[in-house]
Amino acid sequence: MENPATCTASTSNSQYHNPLTTRELSVPAYLGAHPLGPHLTRGRRWEDLKRQVKDIALQRSWALAAQQRASLKVLEADSRAAMAAYSRSPSAETLLAWQDAHQLLQALNAEAAKGAALHAGVVWQFYGEQSTFWFHHLARDRQSRTELKALRAGAAPDSPRIVLDTPAGRDQGGDILRDYYSGDSATGLFAAHPVSEAAQAELLQAVDVFLPQRLPRQQRGPTETDACRLQS
Repeated sequence: MENPATCTASTSNSQYHNPLTTRELSVPAYLGAHPLGPHLTRGRRWEDLKRQVKDIALQRSWALAAQQRASLKVLEADSRAAMAAYSRSPSAETLLAWQDAHQLLQALNAEAAKGAALHAGVVWQFYGEQSTFWFHHLARDRQSRTELKALRAGAAPDSPRIVLDTPAGRDQGGDILRDYYSGDSATGLFAAHPVSEAAQAELLQAVDVFLPQRLPRQQRGPTETDACRLQS
């Protein structure tokens, strides 16, 4: 059994056939190499250790994903080659080879789908019942990634660049955004477009002019006649 105090990661040295090399992080050894002191608190060391473990986990995930993509590429090529061989020379042997190659490809795709479902289930198990924390965390990340530093004054790639780190630049950026979205601008995103009167008339003619009799009565609610009927 693997030592729980040891984190293992794998990195790929080849595209497909070579085995994965191993990188390990021993927690006791890490703690011994990073003793507590004036410049290293217990909390800081804990955060550094978590970053090390996360880095190893990411490397292992990337290596496994690369290996899976390489395996898929090889099996797809084998399947296409077997199908081409059967098309050139139809026989029981070439048909069996094509079926075998196709089954291997389907098995790999099924395994990948099962792994994706398992990962999604783990994420939902930990975060599915914590929507407030989870979605606020995503919103913070999204906001930090979409911070605008500058805008182009036009749609062309060589349009003047307006830097938004000064009040004057932010004012110019606001004008650019207003012109881009405003309905008052002829080229604005929300500008009114010409309406085809013929298409509008055709659409209105397809709509019923009168509502069914039961619908207006339901909208008005019970009448005095209904109340008298219930009392009797």
